[in-house]
Amino acid sequence: MSEAWDGVRHAWAQNDSGAPSAVIALATAAWGGSALTEMAERVAAEGWGEPAVMGASVEALEVGGAWWANEPAVALLALTGVEAHSFRADEIRGQERSVAAEWGAGFPGKGPGAGDLMIVAADGLSVATDSLLTGLSESLPWLPAIGFGATEPSGGPALLWCDDEVVETGCAGLLLRSGQAPTVDVVHPGTALCEPIPITRSRGAWIYGLGGRPALEVLAQYQGSPPDGPQSVWVGLLDPDSSDAAADPEKWVIRSLAGLDAANSAFCVPAGAVETGMDLVFLKPGAFSRSRPEEATSSGTNAGSSGHGEVCQLSLTHWPGAGGTPRPRIAPSITQTGALRLGASAAYQWSRRAGQTEPPLLHTHSSVVASLRG
Repeated sequence: MSEAWDGVRHAWAQNDSGAPSAVIALATAAWGGSALTEMAERVAAEGWGEPAVMGASVEALEVGGAWWANEPAVALLALTGVEAHSFRADEIRGQERSVAAEWGAGFPGKGPGAGDLMIVAADGLSVATDSLLTGLSESLPWLPAIGFGATEPSGGPALLWCDDEVVETGCAGLLLRSGQAPTVDVVHPGTALCEPIPITRSRGAWIYGLGGRPALEVLAQYQGSPPDGPQSVWVGLLDPDSSDAAADPEKWVIRSLAGLDAANSAFCVPAGAVETGMDLVFLKPGAFSRSRPEEATSSGTNAGSSGHGEVCQLSLTHWPGAGGTPRPRIAPSITQTGALRLGASAAYQWSRRAGQTEPPLLHTHSSVVASLRG
Protein backbone atom coordinates (compact mmCIF):
# COMPACT_ATOMS: atom_id res chain seq x y z
CA MET A 1 0.00 0.00 0.00
CA SER A 2 2.80 2.46 0.82
CA GLU A 3 4.30 2.12 -2.67
CA ALA A 4 0.95 2.72 -4.33
CA TRP A 5 0.22 5.65 -2.06
CA ASP A 6 3.58 7.26 -2.86
CA GLY A 7 2.58 7.13 -6.53
CA VAL A 8 -0.75 8.78 -5.79
CA ARG A 9 0.85 11.56 -3.75
CA HIS A 10 3.45 12.19 -6.46
CA ALA A 11 0.75 12.46 -9.13
CA TRP A 12 -1.23 14.94 -7.07
CA ALA A 13 1.86 17.05 -6.33
CA GLN A 14 2.56 17.29 -10.06
CA ASN A 15 -0.95 18.55 -10.75
CA ASP A 16 -0.72 21.28 -8.09
CA SER A 17 -4.42 22.09 -8.24
CA GLY A 18 -4.95 22.91 -4.60
CA ALA A 19 -7.05 21.06 -2.09
CA PRO A 20 -9.84 18.95 -3.62
CA SER A 21 -13.43 19.45 -2.53
CA ALA A 22 -14.31 15.79 -3.08
CA VAL A 23 -12.38 12.53 -3.28
CA ILE A 24 -13.62 9.15 -4.52
CA ALA A 25 -11.14 6.46 -3.43
CA LEU A 26 -11.52 3.07 -5.11
CA ALA A 27 -9.36 -0.02 -4.70
CA THR A 28 -9.50 -3.54 -6.04
CA ALA A 29 -10.62 -6.11 -3.52
CA ALA A 30 -7.31 -7.89 -4.13
CA TRP A 31 -5.74 -5.52 -1.61
CA GLY A 32 -7.56 -7.32 1.20
CA GLY A 33 -9.51 -5.76 4.04
CA SER A 34 -6.62 -4.41 6.13
CA ALA A 35 -5.02 -2.58 3.20
CA LEU A 36 -8.33 -1.01 2.17
CA THR A 37 -8.84 0.24 5.71
CA GLU A 38 -5.33 1.69 5.61
CA MET A 39 -6.08 3.50 2.34
CA ALA A 40 -9.17 5.12 3.83
CA GLU A 41 -7.09 6.33 6.75
CA ARG A 42 -4.36 7.69 4.45
CA VAL A 43 -6.88 9.73 2.46
CA ALA A 44 -8.25 11.26 5.65
CA ALA A 45 -4.76 12.10 6.92
CA GLU A 46 -3.35 13.51 3.69
CA GLY A 47 -3.70 17.17 4.65
CA TRP A 48 -6.02 18.11 1.80
CA GLY A 49 -8.21 20.16 4.08
CA GLU A 50 -11.62 18.62 4.61
CA PRO A 51 -12.83 17.19 1.30
CA ALA A 52 -15.93 15.02 1.21
CA VAL A 53 -14.62 11.47 0.81
CA MET A 54 -16.24 8.21 -0.22
CA GLY A 55 -14.64 4.95 -1.21
CA ALA A 56 -15.26 1.27 -1.82
CA SER A 57 -13.69 -2.04 -2.72
CA VAL A 58 -14.36 -2.98 -6.35
CA GLU A 59 -13.64 -5.94 -8.60
CA ALA A 60 -11.56 -4.09 -11.17
CA LEU A 61 -10.48 -0.58 -12.14
CA GLU A 62 -10.17 1.09 -15.53
CA VAL A 63 -7.43 3.72 -15.52
CA GLY A 64 -5.75 5.31 -18.50
CA GLY A 65 -7.77 3.18 -20.93
CA ALA A 66 -6.58 -0.11 -19.38
CA TRP A 67 -8.20 -2.50 -16.93
CA TRP A 68 -6.58 -3.62 -13.66
CA ALA A 69 -8.01 -6.66 -11.91
CA ASN A 70 -7.04 -9.62 -9.76
CA GLU A 71 -4.07 -7.67 -8.40
CA PRO A 72 -3.74 -4.71 -6.02
CA ALA A 73 -4.68 -1.41 -7.64
CA VAL A 74 -5.85 1.91 -6.26
CA ALA A 75 -7.35 4.96 -7.95
CA LEU A 76 -8.36 8.33 -6.55
CA LEU A 77 -10.80 10.70 -8.23
CA ALA A 78 -10.00 14.11 -6.78
CA LEU A 79 -12.38 16.92 -7.74
CA THR A 80 -11.92 20.64 -7.44
CA GLY A 81 -14.50 23.28 -8.25
CA VAL A 82 -17.54 21.31 -7.12
CA GLU A 83 -19.64 21.45 -3.98
CA ALA A 84 -19.74 18.07 -2.26
CA HIS A 85 -21.55 16.46 0.67
CA SER A 86 -20.67 12.99 1.95
CA PHE A 87 -23.06 10.62 3.68
CA ARG A 88 -23.14 7.08 5.03
CA ALA A 89 -25.54 4.70 6.73
CA ASP A 90 -24.65 1.60 8.76
CA GLU A 91 -26.73 -1.46 9.59
CA ILE A 92 -29.71 -0.37 7.50
CA ARG A 93 -31.17 -3.76 6.60
CA GLY A 94 -34.95 -3.40 6.77
CA GLN A 95 -34.70 0.40 7.02
CA GLU A 96 -33.55 1.25 3.51
CA ARG A 97 -36.62 3.30 2.53
CA SER A 98 -36.62 5.31 5.75
CA VAL A 99 -32.88 5.99 5.39
CA ALA A 100 -33.48 7.28 1.85
CA ALA A 101 -36.25 9.51 3.23
CA GLU A 102 -33.78 10.98 5.73
CA TRP A 103 -31.38 11.74 2.89
CA GLY A 104 -34.17 13.48 1.01
CA ALA A 105 -34.97 15.65 4.02
CA GLY A 106 -31.36 16.49 4.76
CA PHE A 107 -29.76 17.22 1.41
CA PRO A 108 -29.48 20.95 0.66
CA GLY A 109 -30.86 22.76 -2.33
CA LYS A 110 -33.49 20.27 -3.39
CA GLY A 111 -34.93 20.79 -6.85
CA PRO A 112 -34.63 19.64 -10.47
CA GLY A 113 -31.93 21.01 -12.73
CA ALA A 114 -29.69 22.05 -9.86
CA GLY A 115 -26.58 20.41 -11.31
CA ASP A 116 -26.58 17.67 -8.68
CA LEU A 117 -25.42 14.07 -9.01
CA MET A 118 -25.64 11.38 -6.32
CA ILE A 119 -23.11 8.52 -6.18
CA VAL A 120 -23.86 5.62 -3.82
CA ALA A 121 -21.84 2.48 -3.05
CA ALA A 122 -23.57 -0.26 -1.07
CA ASP A 123 -22.71 -3.60 0.45
CA GLY A 124 -25.03 -5.86 -1.48
CA LEU A 125 -25.07 -8.52 1.23
CA SER A 126 -26.35 -6.27 4.02
CA VAL A 127 -28.46 -3.82 2.01
CA ALA A 128 -31.72 -4.64 0.23
CA THR A 129 -30.81 -2.67 -2.87
CA ASP A 130 -34.29 -2.72 -4.41
CA SER A 131 -35.75 -1.15 -1.25
CA LEU A 132 -33.01 1.47 -1.15
CA LEU A 133 -33.61 2.45 -4.77
CA THR A 134 -37.37 2.61 -4.24
CA GLY A 135 -36.78 4.93 -1.27
CA LEU A 136 -34.51 7.16 -3.33
CA SER A 137 -37.16 7.45 -6.04
CA GLU A 138 -39.73 8.46 -3.43
CA SER A 139 -37.60 10.94 -1.48
CA LEU A 140 -35.37 12.39 -4.21
CA PRO A 141 -37.35 12.04 -7.45
CA TRP A 142 -35.60 14.98 -9.08
CA LEU A 143 -32.04 13.78 -8.44
CA PRO A 144 -29.96 11.97 -11.10
CA ALA A 145 -28.11 9.16 -9.37
CA ILE A 146 -25.77 6.25 -10.00
CA GLY A 147 -24.57 3.50 -7.74
CA PHE A 148 -22.83 0.18 -7.46
CA GLY A 149 -22.35 -2.80 -5.19
CA ALA A 150 -19.01 -2.95 -3.42
CA THR A 151 -17.03 -6.13 -4.04
CA GLU A 152 -16.06 -8.41 -1.19
CA PRO A 153 -12.30 -8.88 -0.58
CA SER A 154 -11.18 -12.41 0.15
CA GLY A 155 -11.57 -13.20 3.81
CA GLY A 156 -13.77 -10.24 4.68
CA PRO A 157 -16.89 -8.20 3.91
CA ALA A 158 -17.12 -5.52 1.27
CA LEU A 159 -15.63 -2.30 2.58
CA LEU A 160 -16.89 1.25 2.15
CA TRP A 161 -15.73 4.48 3.69
CA CYS A 162 -17.04 7.97 4.20
CA ASP A 163 -14.56 10.65 5.24
CA ASP A 164 -12.49 8.81 7.89
CA GLU A 165 -15.13 6.22 8.82
CA VAL A 166 -14.80 2.69 7.45
CA VAL A 167 -18.12 0.88 7.01
CA GLU A 168 -18.37 -2.89 6.60
CA THR A 169 -22.14 -2.99 6.22
CA GLY A 170 -24.41 -0.34 4.79
CA CYS A 171 -23.69 2.29 2.19
CA ALA A 172 -21.65 5.42 1.57
CA GLY A 173 -21.87 8.14 -1.02
CA LEU A 174 -21.48 11.68 -2.26
CA LEU A 175 -23.83 14.40 -3.40
CA LEU A 176 -21.94 16.48 -5.99
CA ARG A 177 -23.03 19.88 -7.27
CA SER A 178 -21.65 21.71 -10.28
CA GLY A 179 -22.86 24.45 -12.58
CA GLN A 180 -24.88 22.34 -15.02
CA ALA A 181 -27.17 19.33 -14.84
CA PRO A 182 -25.26 16.04 -15.19
CA THR A 183 -25.92 13.39 -17.81
CA VAL A 184 -26.50 9.73 -16.97
CA ASP A 185 -26.45 7.03 -19.65
CA VAL A 186 -26.46 3.25 -19.83
CA VAL A 187 -24.21 1.57 -22.40
CA HIS A 188 -24.86 -2.09 -23.21
CA PRO A 189 -22.19 -4.46 -24.48
CA GLY A 190 -22.68 -6.54 -27.56
CA THR A 191 -24.99 -6.33 -30.52
CA ALA A 192 -28.76 -6.79 -30.65
CA LEU A 193 -29.57 -9.83 -32.78
CA CYS A 194 -33.29 -9.26 -33.25
CA GLU A 195 -36.20 -6.91 -32.87
CA PRO A 196 -38.08 -7.05 -29.53
CA ILE A 197 -39.97 -10.35 -29.08
CA PRO A 198 -42.95 -10.57 -26.68
CA ILE A 199 -42.81 -13.09 -23.83
CA THR A 200 -46.02 -15.07 -24.22
CA ARG A 201 -45.58 -17.62 -21.42
CA SER A 202 -43.46 -17.43 -18.26
CA ARG A 203 -43.34 -18.47 -14.62
CA GLY A 204 -41.00 -16.84 -12.13
CA ALA A 205 -37.66 -16.37 -13.90
CA TRP A 206 -38.41 -19.09 -16.49
CA ILE A 207 -39.48 -18.18 -20.02
CA TYR A 208 -41.49 -20.85 -21.87
CA GLY A 209 -42.93 -18.99 -24.84
CA LEU A 210 -41.70 -16.19 -27.13
CA GLY A 211 -43.98 -14.76 -29.76
CA GLY A 212 -46.25 -17.79 -29.39
CA ARG A 213 -43.40 -20.26 -30.07
CA PRO A 214 -41.42 -22.49 -27.66
CA ALA A 215 -38.72 -20.37 -26.05
CA LEU A 216 -35.78 -22.71 -26.79
CA GLU A 217 -36.84 -22.92 -30.43
CA VAL A 218 -36.54 -19.13 -30.70
CA LEU A 219 -33.30 -19.06 -28.72
CA ALA A 220 -31.74 -21.63 -31.07
CA GLN A 221 -32.07 -19.15 -33.94
CA TYR A 222 -29.57 -16.83 -32.28
CA GLN A 223 -27.08 -19.34 -30.87
CA GLY A 224 -24.36 -21.08 -32.81
CA SER A 225 -24.90 -24.46 -34.43
CA PRO A 226 -24.25 -26.49 -32.41
CA PRO A 227 -25.10 -24.11 -29.52
CA ASP A 228 -22.06 -22.39 -28.05
CA GLY A 229 -23.41 -22.61 -24.49
CA PRO A 230 -25.58 -20.38 -22.31
CA GLN A 231 -23.04 -17.52 -22.28
CA SER A 232 -22.98 -17.20 -26.07
CA VAL A 233 -26.18 -15.12 -25.99
CA TRP A 234 -27.43 -12.56 -23.49
CA VAL A 235 -31.01 -11.45 -22.97
CA GLY A 236 -32.21 -7.87 -22.77
CA LEU A 237 -35.52 -7.51 -20.90
CA LEU A 238 -37.68 -4.50 -21.75
CA ASP A 239 -40.04 -2.95 -19.22
CA PRO A 240 -43.64 -3.70 -20.27
CA ASP A 241 -44.88 -0.49 -18.63
CA SER A 242 -42.66 1.71 -20.80
CA SER A 243 -43.98 2.00 -24.32
CA ASP A 244 -40.72 3.53 -25.51
CA ALA A 245 -38.49 0.92 -23.85
CA ALA A 246 -37.43 -0.65 -27.15
CA ALA A 247 -36.07 2.69 -28.31
CA ASP A 248 -34.51 3.57 -24.95
CA PRO A 249 -31.74 1.14 -23.92
CA GLU A 250 -31.59 2.94 -20.56
CA LYS A 251 -34.62 0.83 -19.67
CA TRP A 252 -33.16 -2.50 -20.76
CA VAL A 253 -31.98 -5.00 -18.18
CA ILE A 254 -29.26 -7.27 -19.57
CA ARG A 255 -28.84 -10.77 -18.13
CA SER A 256 -27.06 -13.97 -19.08
CA LEU A 257 -28.93 -17.27 -19.22
CA ALA A 258 -28.98 -19.13 -15.91
CA GLY A 259 -30.35 -22.47 -17.06
CA LEU A 260 -32.07 -24.47 -19.79
CA ASP A 261 -35.01 -26.89 -19.51
CA ALA A 262 -35.06 -28.93 -22.70
CA ALA A 263 -38.10 -30.98 -21.65
CA ASN A 264 -40.24 -27.85 -21.42
CA SER A 265 -38.38 -25.83 -24.07
CA ALA A 266 -37.63 -23.09 -21.53
CA PHE A 267 -34.70 -21.02 -20.31
CA CYS A 268 -34.10 -19.14 -17.07
CA VAL A 269 -33.09 -15.49 -16.75
CA PRO A 270 -31.84 -14.36 -13.29
CA ALA A 271 -33.88 -11.18 -13.15
CA GLY A 272 -36.47 -11.85 -10.50
CA ALA A 273 -39.99 -12.46 -11.75
CA VAL A 274 -40.17 -12.30 -15.54
CA GLU A 275 -43.58 -11.03 -16.63
CA THR A 276 -45.64 -12.33 -19.51
CA GLY A 277 -46.09 -9.35 -21.81
CA MET A 278 -42.52 -8.15 -21.45
CA ASP A 279 -40.46 -7.88 -24.61
CA LEU A 280 -36.93 -9.18 -24.89
CA VAL A 281 -34.04 -9.01 -27.32
CA PHE A 282 -31.18 -11.44 -27.74
CA LEU A 283 -27.70 -9.93 -27.79
CA LYS A 284 -24.31 -11.23 -28.85
CA PRO A 285 -21.89 -10.46 -25.99
CA GLY A 286 -19.12 -8.07 -26.88
CA ALA A 287 -16.79 -5.48 -25.46
CA PHE A 288 -17.87 -2.05 -24.33
CA SER A 289 -16.76 0.96 -26.30
CA ARG A 290 -14.62 2.74 -23.76
CA SER A 291 -13.42 6.33 -23.95
CA ARG A 292 -9.72 6.88 -23.44
CA PRO A 293 -8.50 9.76 -21.31
CA GLU A 294 -7.24 12.67 -23.33
CA GLU A 295 -3.93 12.58 -21.48
CA ALA A 296 -2.36 9.59 -19.76
CA THR A 297 1.20 8.96 -18.67
CA SER A 298 2.94 5.60 -18.72
CA SER A 299 2.55 5.37 -14.94
CA GLY A 300 -1.22 5.16 -15.26
CA THR A 301 -1.77 8.68 -13.98
CA ASN A 302 -4.47 10.68 -15.72
CA ALA A 303 -4.32 14.42 -15.20
CA GLY A 304 -5.46 17.52 -17.01
CA SER A 305 -6.10 21.20 -16.65
CA SER A 306 -9.03 22.47 -14.65
CA GLY A 307 -11.64 24.76 -16.10
CA HIS A 308 -15.10 24.80 -17.59
CA GLY A 309 -16.70 21.90 -19.38
CA GLU A 310 -16.73 18.37 -18.13
CA VAL A 311 -15.73 17.99 -14.49
CA CYS A 312 -15.78 14.21 -14.35
CA GLN A 313 -16.91 11.06 -16.05
CA LEU A 314 -17.40 7.97 -13.93
CA SER A 315 -18.13 4.64 -15.58
CA LEU A 316 -19.53 1.76 -13.51
CA THR A 317 -19.51 -1.47 -15.41
CA HIS A 318 -19.58 -5.25 -15.61
CA TRP A 319 -16.05 -6.68 -15.58
CA PRO A 320 -15.54 -8.29 -19.01
CA GLY A 321 -13.53 -11.17 -17.54
CA ALA A 322 -10.09 -12.63 -17.98
CA GLY A 323 -8.19 -11.93 -21.15
CA GLY A 324 -4.77 -11.19 -22.52
CA THR A 325 -4.55 -7.67 -21.12
CA PRO A 326 -1.27 -7.26 -19.17
CA ARG A 327 -1.81 -6.15 -15.60
CA PRO A 328 0.99 -4.61 -13.53
CA ARG A 329 1.43 -5.31 -9.85
CA ILE A 330 0.38 -1.81 -8.81
CA ALA A 331 -1.63 0.83 -10.67
CA PRO A 332 -1.53 4.06 -8.66
CA SER A 333 -3.67 6.72 -10.25
CA ILE A 334 -5.18 10.09 -9.54
CA THR A 335 -7.47 12.22 -11.66
CA GLN A 336 -8.76 15.72 -11.22
CA THR A 337 -11.04 18.40 -12.59
CA GLY A 338 -11.06 18.62 -16.36
CA ALA A 339 -9.76 15.12 -17.06
CA LEU A 340 -11.52 12.70 -14.77
CA ARG A 341 -12.18 9.39 -16.51
CA LEU A 342 -12.39 6.29 -14.38
CA GLY A 343 -14.15 2.97 -14.65
CA ALA A 344 -14.98 0.64 -11.78
CA SER A 345 -16.33 -2.89 -12.03
CA ALA A 346 -18.66 -4.03 -9.27
CA ALA A 347 -21.24 -6.66 -8.43
CA TYR A 348 -23.99 -4.57 -9.99
CA GLN A 349 -24.70 -1.05 -11.21
CA TRP A 350 -27.79 1.14 -11.22
CA SER A 351 -28.76 4.52 -12.58
CA ARG A 352 -31.58 7.01 -12.73
CA ARG A 353 -31.85 9.96 -15.08
CA ALA A 354 -33.27 13.32 -14.13
CA GLY A 355 -37.05 13.21 -14.35
CA GLN A 356 -37.26 9.41 -14.37
CA THR A 357 -40.31 8.48 -12.32
CA GLU A 358 -39.90 4.72 -12.03
CA PRO A 359 -37.32 3.19 -9.64
CA PRO A 360 -33.78 2.75 -10.99
CA LEU A 361 -32.89 -0.54 -12.68
CA LEU A 362 -30.17 -2.88 -11.48
CA HIS A 363 -27.61 -3.66 -14.18
CA THR A 364 -25.18 -6.57 -14.08
CA HIS A 365 -24.01 -6.68 -17.71
CA SER A 366 -24.04 -3.00 -18.65
CA SER A 367 -22.03 0.15 -18.14
CA VAL A 368 -23.52 3.16 -16.35
CA VAL A 369 -21.80 6.39 -17.34
CA ALA A 370 -22.30 9.68 -15.51
CA SER A 371 -20.80 13.01 -16.56
CA LEU A 372 -20.76 16.09 -14.38
CA ARG A 373 -20.12 19.46 -16.01
CA GLY A 374 -19.00 22.74 -14.57
